[in-house]
Amino acid sequence: MKRQEIKAQLLKSQLVALRAQMNPHFLYNVLNTVQGLVYGNRKTEAGELLGNFSDLMRKTLQASDKQLLSLQDEIDNLRLYLELEKARFDGGFDYHINLVNLDDLSFVYVPSLMLQPFAENAVKHGLMHKKGDKEVLIQFEKEVEGLKVIIDDNGIGRVNSMEINKRSKNKPFSFATVALNERMNLFNSLYKQKITCRIIDKVDEMQQPLGTRIELLIPDYTHDPDAL
Repeated sequence: MKRQEIKAQLLKSQLVALRAQMNPHFLYNVLNTVQGLVYGNRKTEAGELLGNFSDLMRKTLQASDKQLLSLQDEIDNLRLYLELEKARFDGGFDYHINLVNLDDLSFVYVPSLMLQPFAENAVKHGLMHKKGDKEVLIQFEKEVEGLKVIIDDNGIGRVNSMEINKRSKNKPFSFATVALNERMNLFNSLYKQKITCRIIDKVDEMQQPLGTRIELLIPDYTHDPDAL
């Protein structure tokens, strides 16, 4: 496939990724949570939630026509998304975003619309059916090879999640995952440096699931004249 054809496919994949992140199920859940807060006379919380929702929609639309986004913008988007999901969880969950060997986030770039689906999988497939403390760790670390991204949850694990989805009549279609894989493949076709992705199923000494850990290595695209 020629470079221009890949760029055209990448632009199309951004629209697919946008559709995945603004799917009706997500919008309905947020608005349903807002409605519940209003009915419970928790108007301040409802207002904050609507503000986060508005900011995320605006930022997502702004990112939809960009191949790359600054890490600062991506972290802002992740915080907004996680706050929205946290608000509709019974008892909530904890999340932490750590930075290692990173100073000015405005000059570190990541593919747009690519990291939220990983966070979404951690929340919906890892934490949603877990009892007890729920936690997601997202870490960004500057390495010689590029930016290492870790998305680590202490959820029920992929095997248990797949079993639950099989039994569910309304099991979610992995549309976001399909869109995500396509975008990674297109980026890797367009640039010499490749995005790598490793999925680790965490288990204890009895081989019982302890959650899922995603390790991504995103190249430094600032040295590619066609990237920015």
